[in-house]
Amino acid sequence: MEIVGKGDVMMDCVLRDGSVSSFCVRGVLHVPDLSHPLISWRKLREKGYTEFGEGDYISINKGTKVVFEAVFEGNLFKIPETSHSAHITYDFWHQALGHLAPSTMDKSLKIYSDSDIPI
Repeated sequence: MEIVGKGDVMMDCVLRDGSVSSFCVRGVLHVPDLSHPLISWRKLREKGYTEFGEGDYISINKGTKVVFEAVFEGNLFKIPETSHSAHITYDFWHQALGHLAPSTMDKSLKIYSDSDIPI
């Protein structure tokens, strides 16, 4: 399948205790022909994450911190998220706009009353 892009994605995942874990997945490949997003467990392990499973749940940890949990549904593990909308960060816009200086980024934020830079 064709890869049409690569970038970073922010995820807000709901843990079993009801709390939300926010983390950035770096180097995500955009493959439009996939029917659903996939995560490479091997890549997570290479980056120092560990897996712990019990029943229909799996926890992904970085050290002692639970980064996200997934629940087995049908024939796949699914990660419960708070939203399926994009989560845009300062770092995203800094890179997307050609690594503008922080002072320039601040000036452009003042132009918009809701403090959001339009896409």
